[in-house]
Amino acid sequence: MDATLAKDFKFGERINVRASLQLTNVFNPFAPGAPSTTVTTVASWGVINGQATTQRQTEFGLRISF
Repeated sequence: MDATLAKDFKFGERINVRASLQLTNVFNPFAPGAPSTTVTTVASWGVINGQATTQRQTEFGLRISF
């Protein structure tokens, strides 16, 4: 789930400022990656070493128009 928050500010008649915050993967649920399929090493066969989804990311933006 992704989300965006934005707020517009006006300074006088000509200057506008927009502040925004974008969040990717808000809840950051665990999604297991593919298990190891190395047959030669019995200890690591079938072990899940990572996560299939990307980590939570945040981006802040500031736009000034006049």
